[in-house]
Amino acid sequence: MPSKTSRTIQRACRLIAKTYYGRAGLWLCSAFEAINRAYFADELPYPHLTIEITSHGRCTAWCSSHPRRSPRIAIHPTLFGFRELENPWRIPTAWLGKALAFDALVHECLHVSVNYRLGGAVGPTAHNNPQWVAEVNRLAPLLGFSGIEAGRQVPKRIPIAGSTKTGKPKTKVEKITEGNIPFAVVAGFPMALRRHEGSAASYYTAGKLPLHF
Repeated sequence: MPSKTSRTIQRACRLIAKTYYGRAGLWLCSAFEAINRAYFADELPYPHLTIEITSHGRCTAWCSSHPRRSPRIAIHPTLFGFRELENPWRIPTAWLGKALAFDALVHECLHVSVNYRLGGAVGPTAHNNPQWVAEVNRLAPLLGFSGIEAGRQVPKRIPIAGSTKTGKPKTKVEKITEGNIPFAVVAGFPMALRRHEGSAASYYTAGKLPLHF
């Protein structure tokens, strides 16, 4: 059962979302609550949820999370279908809407999970670490994906044509992905996986969500 402090934070975040973003803000809060309940056993701390232009408009969504502070998640307003804003990510206009915003929120909730539930990322980047990869593999079937094996991106020495002066086979170091999908797809989960599988257009234009709330 959530603590008194957690319930107070939830009420405060909902009030702020309603005051500044209206129905879209309340929808975002409800979406987070459904995601937290269905995919994270209600173990994520309630974040400060905002709908705002991310830094330089670079990201569709953004998360600031630290174990000693409550997390903050920002969703770019364009994802909700506010088409008067420039779309710097070349996302087709027909895809914009709540299904796309939902996937962006799932992605940011994964970051919160890694930092608050799993002790923080242990790896070179926020996506290239065992904790992130494990969460992608855990959530993929819950979101309807099958046959997916996410993996880290790691350097590996591979053979190339020719030989060295000492007669040994030549090699070079390349970054490889340990799973069966490209690492860019792992880092951009779940939207990047829908694009990789070719289901993004039909999924986002249909506008159906995997959870009811």
